[in-house]
Amino acid sequence: MCPFLFAENYISRELLSALKRVNGNKFERMDDMNKEIREYDKNVQFEIGQRIQEMRLDKNMKSIELATELGITRNQMSRIENGRANCTISQLFILLQILGGSADYILFGKKYERGIKITKEQKEVLINLINAFNE
Repeated sequence: MCPFLFAENYISRELLSALKRVNGNKFERMDDMNKEIREYDKNVQFEIGQRIQEMRLDKNMKSIELATELGITRNQMSRIENGRANCTISQLFILLQILGGSADYILFGKKYERGIKITKEQKEVLINLINAFNE
């Protein structure tokens, strides 16, 4: 198995970058092709707060510790985590650095593999390309 290919139908970002230079950006993220637009509502706000709380607990941080880093009160931190208040962009920016998460996960609940999803056809093209270099 080639070191650039990950689990079924995934490639490394480095290989994708090289292929984009060669193929004129024809490789795209599969999840970007069929976007579903969702309205921001109280449920979304609650889900975001729950993911923030989950990440904080995974880091064994107390809410007061994170609140202090964000420059807000413990009460405001609780309101964010319980979906009763919004997190500002600047707070989110700092929060992501502290908790080490991704904005995709906090905002949309999406966790990505370490590679880019590709179609079976793209995988075959890549394997043939790699085999050509090995000959």
